[in-house]
Amino acid sequence: MIRMNSLDDWERCLKTSLEQPVLVFKHSTRCPISAAARNRLVDYLKDAGTGAPPVFEVWVIESRPVSNTVMEDLGISHQSPQVLLVRDRRCVWTVSHHEITGKNIADAVKKHDGSPTPS
Repeated sequence: MIRMNSLDDWERCLKTSLEQPVLVFKHSTRCPISAAARNRLVDYLKDAGTGAPPVFEVWVIESRPVSNTVMEDLGISHQSPQVLLVRDRRCVWTVSHHEITGKNIADAVKKHDGSPTPS
């Protein structure tokens, strides 16, 4: 995971989303639900291996300006924990709290991977 501490980091995330889908994980370091969600995300990454999209993580308390800018730029309501799938500088999918599971993430990544839809 790539931790975003600055608005420059966020801009790098958005630029990466022009080349491939990226995941953004909004994490509260003070919340046990967020810690559990982070563990499920890490498990997903282990299972997905090199097929996983890059993950950019923002700690919502420690990096509040970045967290706020993510929500403003994407037009998404703040939640924590929250996973966003970003493609072409837009949020194409989001999930929060107990819905952050490896299966949900894998399904969303597969749906939005940019591959042509079979006819």
